[in-house]
Amino acid sequence: MRRGETSYSAVVVVRRGGPKRLEDLSRLRVAWVAQESAAGYVVPRAHLASVGLDPRTFFAAEAFYGTHYAVVDAVVAGRADVGATFCTLTARGERIVTGGWTDATGRSVRPVEVVTTLGPIPNDALVASPRLSGELTASISRFFFQLEGRGRELATNLFFSAQFRVATGAHFDSLRHLVRLARARGYDATRRPTLRPSG
Repeated sequence: MRRGETSYSAVVVVRRGGPKRLEDLSRLRVAWVAQESAAGYVVPRAHLASVGLDPRTFFAAEAFYGTHYAVVDAVVAGRADVGATFCTLTARGERIVTGGWTDATGRSVRPVEVVTTLGPIPNDALVASPRLSGELTASISRFFFQLEGRGRELATNLFFSAQFRVATGAHFDSLRHLVRLARARGYDATRRPTLRPSG
């Protein structure tokens, strides 16, 4: 859990005064975080496909910037026209609490505007190999559910959280649904496409 929630969202941002609708981002330069980033790449592309916008041809150019802050910086500096980053929403989803352009308190420190939010995206999950014994798996689980002292400090440094919950299969339903919609439109969100580099 992070900030009391088991999920977060992706968000598409532009410079202040930029396009207001997802459809208006066509043929612009996009900044992604990394191919492994759910909010900064995977989910936004799958969402585009799910609504009939082919992410393989939608943008004029694409580039990876490595971190959420670097994506926002590229948009603000004009190296990209649009960027994908993360945000957390209030429990009812009516307001953004923090994002790739805010400080830890949620105060905006970079001049961007939100085009759309996408999600929810389930928080990271810790998984165990089926080759582990049930006893060992249960022991590891108990460790994470009862963190204290040095263990709590390590978990916070590694996972940015010291609170863990049991993940049910439903935890991943939103991603499964999005992937199914994208595949129905001919886009496989699990494949790594070749990017068109920024000029």
